[in-house]
Amino acid sequence: MKLRPDDVGTWRLLGFLQGKNDRFDDCVASLSKAIELKPDQGWTFYNRSRCYFKKGDKAKAVADAQRSCSLGVKEGCKVAVQIREEK
Repeated sequence: MKLRPDDVGTWRLLGFLQGKNDRFDDCVASLSKAIELKPDQGWTFYNRSRCYFKKGDKAKAVADAQRSCSLGVKEGCKVAVQIREEK
C-alpha cells in the first residue's frame, strides 16, 4: 500500500481478504478507497455491500448492491432484492 497507494486492485483485494477474515470495518474502508479511485467497478460495490450486510447495515448493503446491479453485476441485483425482502 505504501509503494502504490493509488493501485485500485490492491485496495479491492485487501478489502476482499478483510471481509473473508470477518474484519468488516476494515473491509468497508479498503473497498471505499477502491471506489474513490475507480467508481465504475460493480464488483467493488458488490463486495462492499456484503461487508455492510455482515456489519448489520442493511440500508447501505442494499444501496451498494443496487449500485453494483446498475454497473452490470447480476449478483448485485439478486442480493439487493434478497436483502430488501428479508425480515
